[in-house]
Amino acid sequence: MKEAERFQRAFEDAAIGIALLAVKPLGKYLEVNPTFCRMTGYSRNELLARDFQSITASQDIDKNLEQLQLLLQGNIPSLQLEKQYLRKDASAFWARLNVSLVRDDRGTPQYFIVQIEDIDTRKRAEEALRESSQFNQQIISNAREGIIVYDREIRYRVWNKYMEEQTGLREEEVLGKHPTDIFPLLKKRGKMFVKEETMAGIQASVKRALTGETFTYLDVPFLLMQTGMTGWNSVRWGPFRNTQGEIIGVIATVWDITERKRLEEQLRHAHKLEAVGQLAGGVAHEFNNLLTAIIGNLDLALGQIPPESDQHPTLTVALQAARRAAMLTQQLLAFSHRSPMDPQPQDLGSIAKEVIHLLRQTIDRRIDVSVRNGDELWPVLADAGQMNQVIMNLCVNARDSLLERMEKTDRFPGPAGWEPRILISTENVRLDEAYCKSHYDARPGEYVCVSVSDNGCGIDEGIRQHLFEPFFTTKEVGRGTGLGLATVYGIIKRHDGWIELSSAKDAETAFTFYLPRTDRAVVPIPPDVPDEGTIHGIETILFVDDEASIRRLGQTILEHHGYTVLLAKNGEEALEIFQRERDRIRLIVLDLTMPRMSGREVLKQILRLDPAIRVLISTGHQMTGDSNALQNFGTVRFVPKPYRPDDLARSVRNFLDAPVSSQ
Repeated sequence: MKEAERFQRAFEDAAIGIALLAVKPLGKYLEVNPTFCRMTGYSRNELLARDFQSITASQDIDKNLEQLQLLLQGNIPSLQLEKQYLRKDASAFWARLNVSLVRDDRGTPQYFIVQIEDIDTRKRAEEALRESSQFNQQIISNAREGIIVYDREIRYRVWNKYMEEQTGLREEEVLGKHPTDIFPLLKKRGKMFVKEETMAGIQASVKRALTGETFTYLDVPFLLMQTGMTGWNSVRWGPFRNTQGEIIGVIATVWDITERKRLEEQLRHAHKLEAVGQLAGGVAHEFNNLLTAIIGNLDLALGQIPPESDQHPTLTVALQAARRAAMLTQQLLAFSHRSPMDPQPQDLGSIAKEVIHLLRQTIDRRIDVSVRNGDELWPVLADAGQMNQVIMNLCVNARDSLLERMEKTDRFPGPAGWEPRILISTENVRLDEAYCKSHYDARPGEYVCVSVSDNGCGIDEGIRQHLFEPFFTTKEVGRGTGLGLATVYGIIKRHDGWIELSSAKDAETAFTFYLPRTDRAVVPIPPDVPDEGTIHGIETILFVDDEASIRRLGQTILEHHGYTVLLAKNGEEALEIFQRERDRIRLIVLDLTMPRMSGREVLKQILRLDPAIRVLISTGHQMTGDSNALQNFGTVRFVPKPYRPDDLARSVRNFLDAPVSSQ
């Protein structure tokens, strides 16, 4: 076979495309092999009637012409390039070209030999991989969570923008380093400090993930030292595998769970206060019974001895101590939601003004006390006395904080221009879902907001979680009972509201509480009814209490005022006596909390037997649930324990003399 024939056979049978291009006109096809025809979809004659520009993607034409010119000028020996061809059906494919220039013996350019390899499949795979990589990189970079990848030597390989924002360290400062190299750097820069035990937990979690443990979780506390802000991250580690399933590192994801931790802490704190409240309520109820007997009998004893008696001062001191104990008991009952209350439509702005008026009479005159009420405050359903107590307790706390700072300022002068002040402000607010998500007790709706603020010593972060606990106090012995804020908390909760605290050490402190708006209008307070003098009666009274000392006290008080008293030590006995003596019983004094059959059940059954019978509830607890609705009959009133003898006698007389409304 001749050499020309061998060349022709190789040309036609080549597995790659081969084309001869003219020098003039530049790029015209002189010859093409079958493989190139199959690549492009054109026949040989169709290609020989074209130049390479006509089947080249538009973005490659100018560059290809420049490259051929360089080859013609002898500036380069050969040309390798990648480009896109256009098939006859207008689809494009990628090809790798090797171009050489053939010259004659005198060095005159004759034609170009172009070898064409179809790389479309590989090129598109590379492009897909690159797009996938860019896609993943954008996800990692823009994720609103931290993404970290470690290699098997626990060195950083990925550190996304979230981690840069949280730590202040750029990706290039971190990659290739070990965690033990990074955290000292964080501490040195004052960006974030992680405790050594936390650092040990991080490294242990990474090592477990390298052994194949699917997921390891750890909540990591952090401190941004530049701002003093503290928070929590939740970090999850897992093995990072290659396509063969081999563990080549560890991937970690980081979430800021500071808000979730805060809400969880609020929930735990609320549950703890609820449990303490139940305990305090039970204890307070028992004390109420004891104090009722003590106060009542001391009062009776004082009434039976002359004022000049040597025993009179002793009994007086004992009575004063018992009454102080009764006040503490009422505070415990308020905290535990068990003290009696009379909710009526109230204007909190007016109550705030009353508190300010009283406070100005007793507070250090160096302290500026003011009230700022919002326009047209909505009414709220509240017990006026308890609201007065809430605002007063908060003001007393503010006063004590200011006095403490004033004492310090006398020794160590504070900032220039500082003047002690207490401000009570009220306003109407509408709360939405967004606000409520970050405040555990809050609920969407319309509220009246009351804030008591001062610029005293502030409150340390370490004691904030204990402020509303009964008997917790930072005051010296004898200067506080630790029940003021506990009482505030209990009263606000009972009014279907909540209280928030904003404070820092040596900064402004503000206690803010929210009460729901009511549609009922505020009713003017009627004037006090003057004392009508001696209390006397001849009616028959059924006195029901499970405490023998209180039964004896009640009998003594009422018989002293002329009444006939029938005694019952429990609910069953009370019902039996009432069914037997109902024609002559005009009023029942009933203890609400008794064993076996409760006072609530006794009340229901008695009112079924006689809906018109007057029942005076003697308790330190509030009537709740369906029993509370029984007050609508107009035949139920209250006398709170502990009571003085005159309190019981006057409550009985006033109730007997009052008209009873029908159902």
